[in-house]
Amino acid sequence: MTKAEAYAYRSKIEQAAAKLTDSEALTSAELFERWSGRAYTAGERVTEGGILYKARQDIAANPTWRPSLTPTLWEPVAQPAETGTRDNPITAVAGMTYVTGLYYREGNKLYICKRAGTPDGTEITLYYLPSQLINHYFEEV
Repeated sequence: MTKAEAYAYRSKIEQAAAKLTDSEALTSAELFERWSGRAYTAGERVTEGGILYKARQDIAANPTWRPSLTPTLWEPVAQPAETGTRDNPITAVAGMTYVTGLYYREGNKLYICKRAGTPDGTEITLYYLPSQLINHYFEEV
């Protein structure tokens, strides 16, 4: 296979991968391109540091807007099998949208998302991990 054929083949893989649901994409994250700082359209998915992210909106080309550093632009794609119960917590990633009343796992610790005056089921996008927001947005369980 020539280099040109390999690039054409990779392009076909990326086009096919774009049609996967988020659940399917999580099982095949290696099919998605690594973040590169180019312009992206809303819903486009990329990987960075082994995490699959989805663009929240159209994003102009910018070499500093890494998904791990710009949660207002990118959201980690969550594991669909993680329901947020005490027995099946959601894996926490900085920059994700958390839901009050659900449980999250960070490393080997378990947290519940709680915010005074905020009813369960409220979505909150946070730029930090639960361990960094104890007594503000999370309680260690």
